[in-house]
Amino acid sequence: GAHAGQIDNMADYQNMIASGTNALAEIKAGLVGPRPDLAVRAIGSMGSPDAVIDLLPLAASQDGELRASVAWALGQCGGQTAMTELAKLADDPYPPAREAAIMALAHSPSTGDAAIQRALADPISSVRLAAVRAVARGGRKEQIPWLLPMLSWRAEMRPDPAGKGEDAKPVEVIVWAEPSLPIRLAVVQALSALKAADSL
Repeated sequence: GAHAGQIDNMADYQNMIASGTNALAEIKAGLVGPRPDLAVRAIGSMGSPDAVIDLLPLAASQDGELRASVAWALGQCGGQTAMTELAKLADDPYPPAREAAIMALAHSPSTGDAAIQRALADPISSVRLAAVRAVARGGRKEQIPWLLPMLSWRAEMRPDPAGKGEDAKPVEVIVWAEPSLPIRLAVVQALSALKAADSL
């Protein structure tokens, strides 16, 4: 098997996950080894609340991908300490870390609601999409009003792009509050999953 701090190949990694909590001490040691990402993934796969405290230092890593992995692992492990750290990661400068944190907070109303609401207005579309999916995953009807504004639209008159010069006549265009079509589709799917018949 792998030695402490040496989870640096996939065979060792798979063996450790298979051996479960017996390998947790070795996996924790791997957090400061050459492949902390594998140790983080192993802890997340095991969903071990005992390892949350060991993950916290890596939530401040300079490596955005590692912070994103830590956010996912914290969500798998659960517990209030994990949720508190996830609320911080929900504002991480690296969008994939924000996405992972938002998804992990879906079932944590007290900690996650404010973060999910902020993420619904994030400038990065992938983060907004994660927030919509988090609402769907959380399954709470009281969050429906958070999604409805994303489906609002207005009609605007704009110059016809097909027209030339002074012949360009104004045409009516629909301007959506949420510009991304995949996100609007996800909102409709989330409302359907939440059985929001009135909204639909």
